[in-house]
Amino acid sequence: MLYGEEWQLRAWEQLEHGIRSGSSGMSRAFGTDLWTYLDQHPGSAELYNRALSTLSALDDQLAKAYDIAKSAVVVDVGGGHGSFLRGILARNPTVHGVLFDRKAVIASARIRAGASFRGRLSLIAGDFFESVPPDGDIYVLKQVLHDWDDPRASTILKTCRKAMGPDAKLIVAEFVIPEAGPAALLGSLLDLHMLVVHAGRERTKEEFGELLEDSGYKLERLIATSTPISLIEAIPR
Repeated sequence: MLYGEEWQLRAWEQLEHGIRSGSSGMSRAFGTDLWTYLDQHPGSAELYNRALSTLSALDDQLAKAYDIAKSAVVVDVGGGHGSFLRGILARNPTVHGVLFDRKAVIASARIRAGASFRGRLSLIAGDFFESVPPDGDIYVLKQVLHDWDDPRASTILKTCRKAMGPDAKLIVAEFVIPEAGPAALLGSLLDLHMLVVHAGRERTKEEFGELLEDSGYKLERLIATSTPISLIEAIPR
């Protein structure tokens, strides 16, 4: 349903413009970015967030792939309706979570969360280009950075870096483009899609490493999972 939305089709009609200019098809077709468009079209916004939430099976596999300390505070930056974070809390009964996203998204997430994980889940609205909640032990950016070009992705990373203590860790969950094979071709198609919709991009391990280094981090390890998404662990420099 999401990929059949009119705004997606109209954005893809601007593919040539995106390739030539580096700007998104959304901005060409509608004169604004996706997030502003969704704020102005609540029905499309609800479908967008529901579609992302249906990937909960992937979220469960990702949650299994990373060990979290028993008393950790996990801050899910740009976490949408919170299905991934709620999965982490369900698997780790002593962990606390902070869901951080735009005001409209958090309002919807609050309804979905209800009374679940009472006392262990906080929902906070804000703008991750300006600030994110401080004092977390683990900061998660799950399929957030691919929405943005390098300068804006670096801004998000630096905002997180300012909120992190010296012992905190960053987990970036993204599709990492391999050097060759069918997955590399899939990565190229996804890269085109991110260009058309967001003026964003998919990245290789090396490109993630450079982006993290330029934003004040050291890439510690790349963790493969049973899904197409990998986990990139980084620490503050």
